[in-house]
Amino acid sequence: MPNLTSILDDLQEDFHEDKIRLGDIVEHFKDRGFGPLLLVPALIAVLPTGAIPGVPAICATLIILICVQLLFGKHHPWLPSRIRDFAIAKDRFEKGYKRVRPWTQRFDRLLSERLAFLTRETGTRVVAVIAILLALIMIPLELVPFACAVPGLSIAFFAIGLSAKDGLFTLLALLAALGAAWFAWHLWPW
Repeated sequence: MPNLTSILDDLQEDFHEDKIRLGDIVEHFKDRGFGPLLLVPALIAVLPTGAIPGVPAICATLIILICVQLLFGKHHPWLPSRIRDFAIAKDRFEKGYKRVRPWTQRFDRLLSERLAFLTRETGTRVVAVIAILLALIMIPLELVPFACAVPGLSIAFFAIGLSAKDGLFTLLALLAALGAAWFAWHLWPW
């Protein structure tokens, strides 16, 4: 099973141009490309950046766009050409790679292919529906500082489960989704 560190290692070794396009990175992830794409906006919502007005709505929109593709059974994520053509300098990527690699090595110890039925096609579609609902919850929660971190955390667990094909993280995400729904229900004045 390719882990996150080996995927990063392959990325670092396979690209020899001066710039690395986001589209090339997504292609490199193959069928696991949805997980990392979903993880980025989820983490932005979880981190302090999620308290900036407008950011949770943008993150939610990106999450919905990615999950709709999953829901319809796409095997590779589609990105608009403007986003796909976004590039970073190879030396900046290598600096980030050196900083992130020790963390991915530690994290890889937690991951393995387990509870596989949760990461197969039907499980992935259920995850996509739940992540869309969580993203929709994020939009009104934007009015409460840091409230989007709760559904964002659940989506981040879904993304990790998709990336590593680890159903345990998907199960944790389902539990976090229930917590996010309870949190939103009690926080929002109905």
